[in-house]
Amino acid sequence: MGHDLGYLVGANGYEKCDDKEWLFDITWWESADPMMKSVPLILESEWNPDPGMDPDFQKLVVGKAAHRI
Repeated sequence: MGHDLGYLVGANGYEKCDDKEWLFDITWWESADPMMKSVPLILESEWNPDPGMDPDFQKLVVGKAAHRI
């Protein structure tokens, strides 16, 4: 879906990604070579989340993106 919207996509386990997973499980970004222009989406996905305060959720709290999931 990120590619359909014109973004570069970073994630593991998907052969058409532009890069591997970074700090987040999925990242969409726009590039203005050699710099990153914007980050419209960061996403964390956990199979077994910690019922207290999952550390990956905290990454989303401080991450800067238009959409944090």
